[in-house]
Amino acid sequence: MTYWIFSWKKDIFDIHACLKDYGYLEWRQKSTPNVGDIVFIYAATPIRQIMFMAKVTAINIPYEHTINKDHLSKNYDYKLKPTDFYFRMEIIQSADLNNTELSYSQLCDNGLTSTLQGPTRVSGKLLDHILENFDVVFDEGSQTFLEGASVRRSITSYERNQFAKEECLNHYGYSCQICGTNFEDKYGEVGRGFIHVHHVEFISSFGGVEHKIEPINGLIPVCPNCHAMLHRKVNGKYLTPEELKAIIKETI
Repeated sequence: MTYWIFSWKKDIFDIHACLKDYGYLEWRQKSTPNVGDIVFIYAATPIRQIMFMAKVTAINIPYEHTINKDHLSKNYDYKLKPTDFYFRMEIIQSADLNNTELSYSQLCDNGLTSTLQGPTRVSGKLLDHILENFDVVFDEGSQTFLEGASVRRSITSYERNQFAKEECLNHYGYSCQICGTNFEDKYGEVGRGFIHVHHVEFISSFGGVEHKIEPINGLIPVCPNCHAMLHRKVNGKYLTPEELKAIIKETI
């Protein structure tokens, strides 16, 4: 699997409208990625920040079949070429606007040497830095809403071990190990068996390398609210479960 950065000019191509209408994107193949590759979409001036993480799902789509022509701005003389081919992407996650960790200056500080005018391969320290800011664990089968109330199936870029998750839940049960919330107790039948499972060491920190999971020490059941807080940074660092427990205890 290869990681890429592709530059996007929002005044020329309306990504949000394309996602609303189709639920996926297509990009002209200047460099041909492979199915399964990960693409970070960088918004050029004036935003100058990575805004999306996407997964390549199809390649070599001919001009006559591409959806891109539907969302090009009429204000620019930018035309698609009948000789071009396109690849398809599904969005994994959107970044918050003004996420300084994904800004051009931070990318340069972490090893970027390209001006991002064309496709750029990403690896090493730079890849580690970007992945840290896209490390969100989706609940299996959950759904996420994009702008315009468009709905899509959430997908992840990392394979997760279902057996390890089951062993974790068999040990801890279905109560949040940070705040104590149990969805069956709170919502009845509809909440039975619902909980998120958090990787104590973020799965992206292994850089896509297969590794052993410790179901008891490496995983922990948490409610969605606590899970979201574990994926936010305080003074540049992610909170540990113990630190989040202490914060909750101080605010009660």
